[in-house]
Amino acid sequence: MKKIENEDGRLITFSKRTSGIYRKVSELVTLTVSAIARLVFSQSGKPFSFGNPSIEAVANRFLGLNCQVRIMNSISSIMSCFVNWMRKWKGRRR
Repeated sequence: MKKIENEDGRLITFSKRTSGIYRKVSELVTLTVSAIARLVFSQSGKPFSFGNPSIEAVANRFLGLNCQVRIMNSISSIMSCFVNWMRKWKGRRR
Protein backbone atom coordinates (compact mmCIF):
# COMPACT_ATOMS: atom_id res chain seq x y z
CA MET A 1 0.00 0.00 0.00
CA LYS A 2 1.33 3.43 -0.83
CA LYS A 3 0.22 7.05 -0.63
CA ILE A 4 -1.95 8.29 -3.49
CA GLU A 5 0.08 11.11 -5.02
CA ASN A 6 -2.77 12.74 -7.01
CA GLU A 7 -4.61 15.03 -4.58
CA ASP A 8 -8.01 14.70 -6.32
CA GLY A 9 -7.66 10.92 -6.32
CA ARG A 10 -6.71 11.00 -2.65
CA LEU A 11 -9.80 13.08 -1.77
CA ILE A 12 -12.11 10.79 -3.75
CA THR A 13 -10.59 7.70 -2.13
CA PHE A 14 -10.96 9.27 1.32
CA SER A 15 -14.63 10.02 0.65
CA LYS A 16 -15.38 6.52 -0.63
CA ARG A 17 -13.43 4.74 2.10
CA THR A 18 -14.98 6.89 4.83
CA SER A 19 -18.46 6.01 3.54
CA GLY A 20 -17.54 2.33 3.43
CA ILE A 21 -16.15 2.36 6.96
CA TYR A 22 -19.30 4.15 8.19
CA ARG A 23 -21.48 1.41 6.64
CA LYS A 24 -19.38 -1.35 8.22
CA VAL A 25 -19.44 0.29 11.65
CA SER A 26 -23.22 0.75 11.37
CA GLU A 27 -23.61 -2.92 10.45
CA LEU A 28 -21.46 -3.97 13.41
CA VAL A 29 -23.61 -1.89 15.77
CA THR A 30 -26.80 -3.43 14.35
CA LEU A 31 -25.51 -7.00 14.49
CA THR A 32 -23.83 -6.91 17.89
CA VAL A 33 -25.53 -4.03 19.77
CA SER A 34 -22.06 -2.71 20.60
CA ALA A 35 -20.92 0.65 21.88
CA ILE A 36 -18.68 1.96 19.10
CA ALA A 37 -16.94 5.26 18.34
CA ARG A 38 -15.14 6.16 15.11
CA LEU A 39 -13.28 9.43 14.58
CA VAL A 40 -11.48 10.25 11.33
CA PHE A 41 -9.85 13.51 10.27
CA SER A 42 -9.65 14.50 6.62
CA GLN A 43 -6.46 15.90 5.13
CA SER A 44 -7.84 19.40 5.72
CA GLY A 45 -8.47 18.64 9.40
CA LYS A 46 -12.24 18.24 9.19
CA PRO A 47 -13.46 15.61 11.69
CA PHE A 48 -15.87 12.84 10.70
CA SER A 49 -17.33 10.95 13.63
CA PHE A 50 -19.81 8.22 14.46
CA GLY A 51 -20.79 6.95 17.86
CA ASN A 52 -23.34 4.55 19.24
CA PRO A 53 -24.98 5.55 21.53
CA SER A 54 -22.83 8.71 21.07
CA ILE A 55 -19.15 9.39 20.60
CA GLU A 56 -19.07 11.16 23.99
CA ALA A 57 -20.68 8.18 25.78
CA VAL A 58 -18.23 5.70 24.25
CA ALA A 59 -15.25 7.95 25.00
CA ASN A 60 -16.43 8.43 28.59
CA ARG A 61 -16.73 4.68 29.00
CA PHE A 62 -13.31 4.09 27.43
CA LEU A 63 -11.61 6.70 29.58
CA GLY A 64 -13.57 5.79 32.70
CA LEU A 65 -14.99 9.30 33.01
CA ASN A 66 -18.50 10.27 33.95
CA CYS A 67 -18.20 14.02 33.45
CA GLN A 68 -19.13 15.13 29.93
CA VAL A 69 -17.26 18.43 30.29
CA ARG A 70 -13.95 16.61 30.79
CA ILE A 71 -14.39 14.48 27.65
CA MET A 72 -15.36 17.48 25.55
CA ASN A 73 -12.18 19.19 26.74
CA SER A 74 -10.22 16.07 25.79
CA ILE A 75 -11.77 15.99 22.30
CA SER A 76 -11.02 19.69 21.90
CA SER A 77 -7.39 19.10 22.93
CA ILE A 78 -7.04 16.21 20.47
CA MET A 79 -8.47 18.34 17.66
CA SER A 80 -6.13 21.23 18.51
CA CYS A 81 -3.12 18.91 18.49
CA PHE A 82 -4.18 17.48 15.14
CA VAL A 83 -4.71 20.92 13.58
CA ASN A 84 -1.25 22.01 14.79
CA TRP A 85 0.27 18.83 13.36
CA MET A 86 -1.47 19.43 10.01
CA ARG A 87 -0.08 22.97 9.87
CA LYS A 88 3.43 21.69 10.51
CA TRP A 89 2.99 18.89 7.96
CA LYS A 90 1.72 21.28 5.28
CA GLY A 91 4.64 23.62 6.01
CA ARG A 92 7.13 20.80 5.36
CA ARG A 93 5.52 19.93 2.02
CA ARG A 94 6.20 23.38 0.56
